[in-house]
Amino acid sequence: MYFKEINTRIGLEGLPQSATCQTALFTGYKLYNTMECHIPGLPNKRLISIIYRTNLLQRLENRGLEIDFINAYHENYFKRRFNNLSLTTHLVLNLSKSHFYFLEDIKSGNAIFADITNEHLRKEGYNIDLSAKAQCKMQNEN
Repeated sequence: MYFKEINTRIGLEGLPQSATCQTALFTGYKLYNTMECHIPGLPNKRLISIIYRTNLLQRLENRGLEIDFINAYHENYFKRRFNNLSLTTHLVLNLSKSHFYFLEDIKSGNAIFADITNEHLRKEGYNIDLSAKAQCKMQNEN
């Protein structure tokens, strides 16, 4: 495994934001060449086009590796965000063999939710166990 420190400002003005930082992380694209500032939350058309043009997962897939992005989605995600998908959702859409994972995949141990602990899902009323990490944290707090 290889780890490298990353400057989240990535050469752009303003507070680092998920759309621009995730684009830089998953593509290696030098955004300061084409953008003036960070884009918060959801990616704009320019960032989406960069993700579809080139990204790390696509490059690995093109080299013959089997790629699977195991982020799980709750069933309402696509109903709520049909025209406003996250950058990582666009990553999955761009892979030829990957598919979306849902809550049953978390329960069977084949996927994880974005917060890793499942606390967010439980707060939204979904019947799902806390992850082992979250259970451990709660035990240590008591």
